[in-house]
Parts: sequence; structure tokens; C-alpha cells
Amino acid sequence: MRTKELVLIPTKDILRLLPLINKHTDKAFHTGSGESTYESLIGKALTGDAQVWALMEEGKCYGICTTELMTYHNYRCLHLITLGADPDTAYGEFHYGLEEFAKHHGCKDIQFWGRPGWSKTIGKNITGKNDEKYKETYRVFSMELEYEQI
Repeated sequence: MRTKELVLIPTKDILRLLPLINKHTDKAFHTGSGESTYESLIGKALTGDAQVWALMEEGKCYGICTTELMTYHNYRCLHLITLGADPDTAYGEFHYGLEEFAKHHGCKDIQFWGRPGWSKTIGKNITGKNDEKYKETYRVFSMELEYEQI
């Protein structure tokens, strides 16, 4: 049986592992709406305000995911920012690591924003340790207004 685990990359190793992190996160910044940048994510990771995780199997990294803890008025959540992996990597088997981290930090849930296609993938493939499932509560859409700059 192959061992799959989600490994939190220590802050001190972020700069050394930038090529690997970039390989699995850069694409995400080209599909979003510019809410963030790769550089700002790395800045957050270097200050401990974001976490970078390696999807490891038998000593080899198959992907990277990034998260941040978000505290709202009534609760705390773990926000999954990016997830990138090699083809045919089943992310669901790594998800339990995020659950444990979120519970350890008193989070009510794990949240992410994504393209509509994620609804199908996440619903079929990701379940929690106690058979919890992600529910699509809303999607985030944006309309950019066009007007003349003053």
C-alpha cells in the first residue's frame, strides 16, 4: 500500500522550494479574476499568513495546495486558495490532512471558491473522515464595470 500524505511545508523552506510551488500554483492565477497574485501568496506564506502543502506519496511530490485561516465575526474557516497536482493525482486521498489542520485551529469548515466544474468533481470525489461532503452554498461571480477614469 502506498502512503499518501499532505505535508505542511515549513516557512523556512518556502524560498528553496519556489520552483516546485510555482509549478503547481502558477496556473491558478491565470484562471481567476486577479483577486490575488502568486507573489502575494508567497509573501503570505513567508510571514505565516498562508500555508503551503505538498501532496506526497512515497517521498515524491505530486502537487501543491495553499490555504489560509480566515476569521469571520462568528466563526473561523480554512480557505483553500489553490490546488494544483500532476495528472491522475487523486486529491481526495490527501484531503484528510486539511481536515485535521482545520480542526486543530478551531475551524468550522473548509471553504474554497472555484469554477462551476469544481461542483461535479468535489461532489463525487471528496468526502471527510466522517463522510462529510462539500455543499455548494454559492458561487462567486464578478462583473467588471467599464467607465472612464477621471
